[in-house]
Amino acid sequence: MLNNIRNAADSFVMRVLLGMIAFAFVGWGIKDVLQTTNNFDLITFSDAKTISEEDFLKAKAEQIRVIQKQTGTHLSEEDIKQLNIDNFIIKKLINNRIMNYLVHYYNLDITDDTVIQFIKESANFKNEQGLFDIALFKGFLKNSYINEEDYVSDVKEHTLKNTLISIFIESFQTPKIMVKNIVDYMTETRDVDLVQIDLKAQPKGAFMTYATPAELEELYKENQELFEIPEKRSLSYVKISSELLAKQIHNSDEELLKFYQDNQEEFANKKFSEVRKQVNELLQQQKIEELKLLLAKNLEDDVAAGSSLTEIAKKYELPIQNLDSVSYKDLTNNIPDEFQELAKPERTRRSQTVVPTQSPIVPQRQHLKGELYIDLDQNADSIFDLAEGELSYPMELTDKGAFILVEIKSIQPSKLQEFSAVKDQVYELWYKQYIRKINLGNIESLAKEYKPGKSKKSLDITTNQAATFSRYEVHNNQQLPTELLSAIFNANIDSNTPVFQSKDKAYFAYVKSKRIDKTKRQEIQKKNEVDIAVAIRNNVMDELISYAIKKNKMKQNSM
Repeated sequence: MLNNIRNAADSFVMRVLLGMIAFAFVGWGIKDVLQTTNNFDLITFSDAKTISEEDFLKAKAEQIRVIQKQTGTHLSEEDIKQLNIDNFIIKKLINNRIMNYLVHYYNLDITDDTVIQFIKESANFKNEQGLFDIALFKGFLKNSYINEEDYVSDVKEHTLKNTLISIFIESFQTPKIMVKNIVDYMTETRDVDLVQIDLKAQPKGAFMTYATPAELEELYKENQELFEIPEKRSLSYVKISSELLAKQIHNSDEELLKFYQDNQEEFANKKFSEVRKQVNELLQQQKIEELKLLLAKNLEDDVAAGSSLTEIAKKYELPIQNLDSVSYKDLTNNIPDEFQELAKPERTRRSQTVVPTQSPIVPQRQHLKGELYIDLDQNADSIFDLAEGELSYPMELTDKGAFILVEIKSIQPSKLQEFSAVKDQVYELWYKQYIRKINLGNIESLAKEYKPGKSKKSLDITTNQAATFSRYEVHNNQQLPTELLSAIFNANIDSNTPVFQSKDKAYFAYVKSKRIDKTKRQEIQKKNEVDIAVAIRNNVMDELISYAIKKNKMKQNSM
């Protein structure tokens, strides 16, 4: 087990300081598992309960709902991707399945009466006198959308899992030598010569050559995508937002009072006059959501019936936004080229048909990013799947609580520029690659014969002979490649790391010595000794779960 802990110690540093242990799974691809569309078993076990696609989607939706409620925001697809929610949910489901299997394997059980007594003792359901309050309990069930039977079952399952964990963790006492080994590993410090070169710098004293026409043509053929004018589309769209719908909603006093009476538990039994503003806001939001669903359905019917965007905009009094000659990259990343200069009247690409034309406007980057980017970027794939003249069905803007309809006015197909038209650009590309190759060769040659204390300034190579790196802080280094930092701690003393490239620089390190940072060791041991011991104890449970996963022959099923 100690080997497992030591091997994971680079990421273990942060987990120890936060008092957490992350459970890692290897040997199977979560990404592959999630690329599915039908309801089938995503993960199967020989004895534990399988995990279906439906199980995953339900758990994911619930996790997103919880996060959105806690943060008060809507998560976009990009947010969900960055938070790695899919990965988290799969691991959580696997963990739950295996824990339930272990509970059953060890024959752990408690009666329903014991669970009910436990619920009655919960502080969440006690009144001011410290007694169980059935009204609080019923209100909790209603707000959580769960019935009493399911809640008792969930509490029982949770209690049995905690009992199992307690049995295994409390029976293991962490040896002090294990804590010391972890602290020593974390505070290991290495002194190195850090050698680097700027790959785009003009090499000094290097023999320069020139590309032949044949070499340039070959480079052009190998990189044709760089010289292609991308497909561009002109489109119109309308946006239906919560702000727009809110203008059509007015709450009467009778409606507010009825909503308050129907949801009195939500307002902690306060008087109507005390929460009138909150009641109005909640009712307003409810009506907006209802109107949004109704309008989306009506718009779908209009599109299916063959209505044009102009007809729909007129019917619902919606302003039309126009956007001309934009590429996929424009929608997802940058501003269209024509907005980089002063906009002339005939070249002003973006307008609202409901606003009369004024004097020439210079579209600002911030303005475009705030409207164009947010409105269309998350639906760029769908927009570029539409045919010329086609009107989309409503597309949701997940981060804005709105949706849009897009109509493609015209399509300019992508076009490969002729070699003769881009010959200068091809040569520039060749020259950059040539310089980079020379510089990379120089630092690789130096790495083979490097001796401490000698730098090659004539080759634009610089050496920091006093570089120091410690494991406990290496994760904070944002300047150097992660692979280089890892290699520094894997290399033998008096040896080099391989050469690593990062953007326009290349590096290697010569490891001169290693030592333990005694001051930091004392500090970590004093502040985090208990956390480290607990983390090691928790790893006992992780080891048990890992063993149970292998014993259960966990595997993913292909579609």
